[in-house]
Amino acid sequence: MIKPKNPTRNSLNSRHKGFTRQEWNLIIRRNDFDNVSKLRLRNSLISGIPEELRGDIWAFLTRASQLLQQFSNGVYSRLIENIDPSVSNIIQKDLHRTFPEHLLFREKGGIGQQKLCNILYAYANYDPDIGYCQGMGFIVGCLIIHINQEELAFWAFVQIMFEYNWRLMFKQGTPKLINMINNTTKTIKSRFPDLSKHIDENDLTLVSCFAQYMITIFLYDTPFDISVRIFDLFLLEGEKLMHRLLSKMLELKREKILELQGVELYQFLRGRMVKECFEEYHLSTLFSAFRNDQEFELSELD
Repeated sequence: MIKPKNPTRNSLNSRHKGFTRQEWNLIIRRNDFDNVSKLRLRNSLISGIPEELRGDIWAFLTRASQLLQQFSNGVYSRLIENIDPSVSNIIQKDLHRTFPEHLLFREKGGIGQQKLCNILYAYANYDPDIGYCQGMGFIVGCLIIHINQEELAFWAFVQIMFEYNWRLMFKQGTPKLINMINNTTKTIKSRFPDLSKHIDENDLTLVSCFAQYMITIFLYDTPFDISVRIFDLFLLEGEKLMHRLLSKMLELKREKILELQGVELYQFLRGRMVKECFEEYHLSTLFSAFRNDQEFELSELD
């Protein structure tokens, strides 16, 4: 006797697949984030998205186009003007440090550096409580590389700072950084007490080792093709991505960490660990915590 096909199983399988290029084009055109399957969206970002659509997808994920339409009457142009000279001097000094090897930013005063400068000026005026801080340039620079329209890239950055609450990374005392590192520390202490004890015994903290990666969303000192894939998923998951990715790396490198002491341990955690993880493991392994997130999948199927 031939068993009938299980429509429920087929339906579940289809809901786990990533979007095709045709589906992405339709999603971008409709620009309706609330009515897109978040499970399929997540799996699409993990599997990889079409490179030529990345800027449009980022604008969709951040809902930047809605702000662009809302503030379309020359607001951005006015924000660039009348920048405080002290803020301007700091920004100018940092421009050449943002992706210095990337063709778009290599030329001093070139189109890439000018766009970067404009957006950082505009943001400093838009959010004077935060103003400008080092580390912002890497996020803005990455947006500029993929979102061709300068003003749209600016509003995408505004969304990241406010809707993703990333501005607290740059607030005095870095409260968001401290909170995220504390959460990761608690996770490591619970899951790998020997690893936590070893780090403590060497008088090290995760914040001293990983602050640069957390603040810049792995856009600093990370292979660019890898960092943009991480950024893809960050725009959906926010800080949860940072917590799980860092925890996964510590798990994968646990044995090696336990073998190192003192300065060697610090140098490994500070830089080599992240590079080795990207060299030795496929991103699907590093993102596996999201693929196995049963709570998320069940909520999608309700």
